Amino acid sequence: MPVADIDCTTPVKCSLCGLMFKRAEMEKRLPMKMLVDLKNHAAKRKLFHLFPAIRGVAEQFMMHNCRVCILCYHLVVQEHILIEV
Repeated sequence: MPVADIDCTTPVKCSLCGLMFKRAEMEKRLPMKMLVDLKNHAAKRKLFHLFPAIRGVAEQFMMHNCRVCILCYHLVVQEHILIEV
């Protein structure tokens, strides 16, 4: 499908927070592994209720790219910096 034919106002769901955004606002993509790592790190800090949109993920899908909103993108990036410390 040519890029010109894509409707930028079509709603797309953020893979992390589960909220709907316009396709144009969902320009960031992250591997599913980074989202699962974030959820696991939050669970270690007893924050089990966060990120309900992420459920069990099969190993073969860990490297698939997921669309995330800009806020979730920055959250994941900063959390990975924290994990590495």
